[in-house]
Parts: sequence; structure tokens; C-alpha cells
Amino acid sequence: MAVGGLRYRIVPKGPGRWQVTEVVADAEGEEEETYLLDGLGLQEGEDVLLPPVWHTGRGEVGGLKLSRESRGGLVVYRYQDQEMRLEFAYRQDGWLAYYVYCNPSKKANPCVRYALKEVR
Repeated sequence: MAVGGLRYRIVPKGPGRWQVTEVVADAEGEEEETYLLDGLGLQEGEDVLLPPVWHTGRGEVGGLKLSRESRGGLVVYRYQDQEMRLEFAYRQDGWLAYYVYCNPSKKANPCVRYALKEVR
């Protein structure tokens, strides 16, 4: 399993909107994206950031229906099909704790686990 990090910069952008910059660091380097999100984590009604930075309680994200359970003080969401497996967990304060993405077609390191490193 490869280990990576997620960093977020969140800036208010008007009533009920936030500009969220996500930096994903993994074995292949760093990638940065910026999104303008509402309180449900949507940009113009669409899921653009998977998983959302903060917990909204929705059971469907990015068109995927997720199972939900409480485990060790975290709220854990899971999805799995033949092409991928997702798992992400939120802390009690609502922020993302970790995110796991698995691609079973990859022979070496099919799963990448990202942990939240920084929130500003």
C-alpha cells in the first residue's frame, strides 16, 4: 500500500461558499486542484471533490451509493465494485481523517491511503 498525504486550504468566498484547494501528495508527486463548494460539498450542484473535505452526512457522493458505519470514533464510508474500492473516514469534528482508493487491476500497490496532513 502506498502512503500519501492530503492538504487543504479553505477560504470563505461569500455566504455559504468556500474555495477549497486540495493538494494530493503521493509516490508520483504532488497534484493541486481548486474547487468552489457549497455547504454540501457541491460545486454548481455537482460532486467535484471525492471524498468531500468535511462530513455532510450524505450517503451518495460522486454518483456512488456508500455504506456507512461508526468505527473507533470515526464515521466510515465504503464503496466497492469490480473497478475500485473506496473507503473514507471522518473524525468527530467532521473533518476527513483518511481516504483509501484501490484499483484491483493494478498488480503492484493497488491501494493508496491518504491521510489528512493539514487544514488551514
